[in-house]
Amino acid sequence: MRKTLVVHDLCLSPIQIVTLLFLVFHSSVGSSSAWLLYSRTLKTYPRSRVLPPRMTSTDDDKPINNAMVRIRDCDLQNNSDRTSLLSLVRELQAHEVAVYDRMKRPEDLGDDYLAYLQDECHEHAGHILFAVNDETTCVQGYAVVLTHMTSADQIEEVDYKYGSVTELAVTATSRGQVIGQQLLQECEQRVQKAGVSYMRTEVLASNPGAHRVYHKFGFPRSFDHDGEEVMKA
Repeated sequence: MRKTLVVHDLCLSPIQIVTLLFLVFHSSVGSSSAWLLYSRTLKTYPRSRVLPPRMTSTDDDKPINNAMVRIRDCDLQNNSDRTSLLSLVRELQAHEVAVYDRMKRPEDLGDDYLAYLQDECHEHAGHILFAVNDETTCVQGYAVVLTHMTSADQIEEVDYKYGSVTELAVTATSRGQVIGQQLLQECEQRVQKAGVSYMRTEVLASNPGAHRVYHKFGFPRSFDHDGEEVMKA
């Protein structure tokens, strides 16, 4: 499977600003090309929401498996599942509020947001996945993967189908236990079962913890107009 990670910047650094001004005034190809170089890093906040995990010093020696944790589908008709999902969504939102000042407060996300996730999954053959501890039955993390996405709305790309991991979070007390990687592994399997060969996600440049998880899962780095794009054949 070919995997893609698009990393977004929310603002330009001083070096980027200086570079941009230099290109605008000195580039032989014209200022429009110079602006294009950075314009895609200033898009609206990306759809994917990823909470950075805690990476421990022994992670490299761990398999991508936690025997005490199983991955299952979230049942939004089940009140307990709805409560667990909303708690995780709000924990993720609390992190995003700290890195992006236009996000709603965690307590402002409720049933309407769960309905939005359900609609997204219905439209794009998606799944809301739970990582559940078999001993305690506690939900320790979740992911949302959409298996039928298309690049048709990306004018700069050729047409192709891909799966997208739009949300991923592990509870604060459960990080460093490869649960995030287990969720990613299940996302990849769901995409493959749908007959799709590409999987992608997006993450903020200011989220290095998430970058490390994706790199460990098989996303080597390369540069793309959108910021940084990571691919694996």
